[in-house]
Amino acid sequence: ERSGLPNELPATAALDSMLENVGVSDDVPIIIYGEPLAAARAFFTLDVLGHGNHTAVLNGGLAAWRLAGQPVVRASAGDGGRGRFTPRPQLERVVDASWVAAHARNPKVALLDARPPEEYRGDRAGDGVPRPGHIPGAASFFWKRTIESDSVPRLLAADSLRALFAAAGAEPGDTIVTYCRTGVQASHAYLVARHLGYSVRMYDGSFIDWSRQADRPVATGAGGVR
Repeated sequence: ERSGLPNELPATAALDSMLENVGVSDDVPIIIYGEPLAAARAFFTLDVLGHGNHTAVLNGGLAAWRLAGQPVVRASAGDGGRGRFTPRPQLERVVDASWVAAHARNPKVALLDARPPEEYRGDRAGDGVPRPGHIPGAASFFWKRTIESDSVPRLLAADSLRALFAAAGAEPGDTIVTYCRTGVQASHAYLVARHLGYSVRMYDGSFIDWSRQADRPVATGAGGVR
């Protein structure tokens, strides 16, 4: 938690120390695997710190690895030593409520809500959300639509993913901005957009931040594309 908001990015110095403790160093490639939202959040964090171009996410995670017949070990990987990591913050990749409000009517900005449709519509608020619904102008882009299944969360083919973005109103050349409730589901939509080569940013405070600000408008219902 940071500034009263859950799942916010920690301070750069804290991230630097944590990454060095697990052996991350400059110009050393990283492969992330694990539960899809956690892996996506880790990628987003490294991307903001300037290491995204040296980072990959294993498509489908450990489930896909096992399904492909690859070996799995149970022993500890051991201590690879402390890394030497230099953060190069890409602060433009993270936006706040003021930025979203200022660009709400920009036809070249596609605001995508990665939460389940019932939270987008306002049928269910979600933990900590005082005013259910979505940011006006946002399109529903539930992150699970981008994967094959919960059991093997491989991404759909690139053409299918691009079709999902197009259906949500994201045109070639647009800047995509993702958000969700607290920034975790939005990290997956961010990862997919980055994978496809879109210009993408994330509203890390997400809807829990927006809905707590009484002067910010909230829309309900199915909404749609821009």
